[in-house]
Amino acid sequence: MNAHKYKEAAEAIDRLLDEYDHDHQLFVSLARCQLALEQFDEALHNYTHLLQYSEDADIISAIEAALVLDKSNDAFRLCQMGRDQYEGNAEFHFLCALAAYKQGRIKVAAEQLGLCIRLEFEWDDDDPIDFVAQQVLPTREFHDFEQLYLDAREQTGKAQNRWFFLNMPIWEMLKASDPKQQRKQAIALAELLSPHFSELFLSNGKSELWRIANDLKENKSQAAYSEGISTAIRKGDFAKTAELVLALQLVHLQEFASFFGLSEKEIKDSQLQSLLGMLPRRLAMGLIFLFSAGHAQEEISHYNQIKLPDDIFAGLIAACFISFYQQVGEYRPHHAEQKGPDV
Repeated sequence: MNAHKYKEAAEAIDRLLDEYDHDHQLFVSLARCQLALEQFDEALHNYTHLLQYSEDADIISAIEAALVLDKSNDAFRLCQMGRDQYEGNAEFHFLCALAAYKQGRIKVAAEQLGLCIRLEFEWDDDDPIDFVAQQVLPTREFHDFEQLYLDAREQTGKAQNRWFFLNMPIWEMLKASDPKQQRKQAIALAELLSPHFSELFLSNGKSELWRIANDLKENKSQAAYSEGISTAIRKGDFAKTAELVLALQLVHLQEFASFFGLSEKEIKDSQLQSLLGMLPRRLAMGLIFLFSAGHAQEEISHYNQIKLPDDIFAGLIAACFISFYQQVGEYRPHHAEQKGPDV
């Protein structure tokens, strides 16, 4: 396995299992080989077996099985159970980083990756653990998680690699000089925020913003935002619209802080760039766009480089608004004792 000869390793493990059929580490190793060989059904079968007998397996094996089987709540719970027993085990911390990332707890994931680095852990392409990470995370999230790892490895205390990764789709859209290319990049950005957004959605951006403003009006605590957004739309001032939507979402983010392993004070007191580095990818990207659009003169804003057509501008603001609450809903904890306010 260390030599990346996964076919030969799988054959050797099969022979060992004839004699040691209760060795859970062998099942983990075989499942990793099968992931590497793209024998996904066989790998999932072995991980299912491991999770069924998790009481007899070591916690690290059970965490990996839960992650691959898309049971991140179970994986995160097992990480908490094993933290005293396995403190100082680099593979345990890496799997806990994956579990935290899946739960939307980016700060915890970064901390766990930092522990890996201090334990001289190295994550290389085509290593056994790499195939586990690829199976656990969709492609875009996998690359985002890689940026977290690179930031931890550089030990600068800043999320420079991840910040660049999150900003790139926005920058690519804003720097596009050809209108058709800009629209194409805008559609791509909207799809990154949510796969449900399309060119038709962007074309109806103003209508979507009016609907959002009217919905906000139904809630007394949000009536001022509704009035401000309606006035800005009427004036065609979409920079102001973006600024107001961002302000509303930052207020709500304080209410939802526990969903992301953060405190209300932490969100309130953090500088925006630091805060965005502690949020899940799509949430962070939406907030970055709103900030860039609404604060053109600020240091981290891209928007002063080029202007967007009104329909694209309005559509992307609406996409950011809707995506924010979709994402908050997806990350809402499932356990009653952890629940926050209704989304």
